[in-house]
Amino acid sequence: MSDYSSSHPGDRAEDHEFELELDPETFVRISKVGGGTVGREYSGYWHYTIVMAGAVSDRGSNLYTGSPHTHEAAAFLIWELGPAFEA
Repeated sequence: MSDYSSSHPGDRAEDHEFELELDPETFVRISKVGGGTVGREYSGYWHYTIVMAGAVSDRGSNLYTGSPHTHEAAAFLIWELGPAFEA
């Protein structure tokens, strides 16, 4: 699989299209590679940043969904896959 990390956006909330807050210091920020509209479903690659205890714990652009997912569903997916995720 391709890794699009060279085009990964920044880690700030405004650099991503959607933020899934799991608690005040733990969240997943996610955007569809190539752009997307929150609420619509997309397949393909996603940019993501995982923040735990206020610090970035993981980031990448290698999350691939073969079936269409909303931003929220893709954020939950990368959270569930966690640090063991490797594309």
